[in-house]
Amino acid sequence: MDGIMEKILEISNLDFSYKRKNVYENLNLSVNKGDVLGILGHNGAGKTTLFRLIGGILKPAGGSIKLFLNKGENIGFMPEGLGLYPRLSGKDNLELIFLRNNKNIDKNLIMQTLEEIKLKDSALTPIGEWSTGMKRRLSLIGALKSNTALCMLDEPFLGIDPVSQKIMLDYIKKIHSPEQTILVSCHDLNVIKQICNKIIIIKEGKIIKQTDSPDEISDIENIYFTLNKE
Repeated sequence: MDGIMEKILEISNLDFSYKRKNVYENLNLSVNKGDVLGILGHNGAGKTTLFRLIGGILKPAGGSIKLFLNKGENIGFMPEGLGLYPRLSGKDNLELIFLRNNKNIDKNLIMQTLEEIKLKDSALTPIGEWSTGMKRRLSLIGALKSNTALCMLDEPFLGIDPVSQKIMLDYIKKIHSPEQTILVSCHDLNVIKQICNKIIIIKEGKIIKQTDSPDEISDIENIYFTLNKE
């Protein structure tokens, strides 16, 4: 029926501890298909841990994480460390990412995709010779364009120049569709409000703020610092 949002992720009563320290306790979160959800929090708040729990890399101590994916759909993950092979070219790295996610390899598609994010001229160069911004652009398209219905981007804009940041932001806005959900953690609040339709703020293992209000998203800097006063 029209107006009913289709859920893609539901986290219920999630508990997780690391070295006897509670990271999450009774965490609840529901994400709809097509959302671009911004996840905010200080270093150590558990944002990367949450991604690893959703991706099945870590197992919760309690509660449940349910993913509602159709047959053939995958989870894409852009880790903060990128997970690329420096001795391989950009083209070869992207082919490996596509193969890992069961996406058919089409050489024309590979080059077209690299061109879309302004990497075609360096496609055959080992990425060990690339700038940080170029590597992050490559990792981004690998996460977004390989049969992924749910993409998790962990600090995707970390350490990059303004040109690469703009290219990445424009690309996300251009290709995002109602069929793809994006979870993005980022410390740049100005960036988050440009691409997200929902935001959560995590502190001490709890969601202390959740909003899909356009007015609150545009004012997220004030909200974040008000909730995180020392």
